[in-house]
Amino acid sequence: RIAVEGGMVGAPEPCAGPPGTRVVVEDLFFATPARRKFLKSPRVESGHADITVRRLALSVPHVAFRLQLDDRVVFDLPAQDMADRVAALLDAEGADGMLPVEGRKGELELSGFACGPSVHRATAAGQILLVNGRPVVDPVLRTAVRVAYRHVIEHGRHAVVALSLRIPPDQVDVNVHPAKTELRFADAASVRGLVIGALGR
Repeated sequence: RIAVEGGMVGAPEPCAGPPGTRVVVEDLFFATPARRKFLKSPRVESGHADITVRRLALSVPHVAFRLQLDDRVVFDLPAQDMADRVAALLDAEGADGMLPVEGRKGELELSGFACGPSVHRATAAGQILLVNGRPVVDPVLRTAVRVAYRHVIEHGRHAVVALSLRIPPDQVDVNVHPAKTELRFADAASVRGLVIGALGR
């Protein structure tokens, strides 16, 4: 057992427990100064935390995740396969259910799940996008999803998808954004075409 408090790393201690690693994060920002005027409401800030943890949980479905905000358990997910994790995270059990998505174009490989057009949201929070296992919020991928659904979902609504793109590291720059959530693809047109084509099938 190793505890880190306020940046101080404690000495390792023996601890009984089942095999594996358990990470508990509490009071993450207790020592981080922030101007109140730049913070949104507790509901909005909690929503950001929720989305961030959901993206991480989808990137490693074989790892259990539990999210508790104040006294409310938002979700408590066991280690599971990708299909079960997607269904749990996106509440995607709609009329169209989840449909598997697969596509390949040269060295690009796309996999994941998508809901049919009757399942949509007011925001893009129901879109979880991974590139080489990293959760991203990328305009190229978001635009491709929007284009793929443009004739079946009304303007202003957003499809519910969980997509994972595998791409050679030398074909993508992850250092465009400080948080590494936005990318620059060497061939954005091929990525866009792969996503649109796979979702259109």
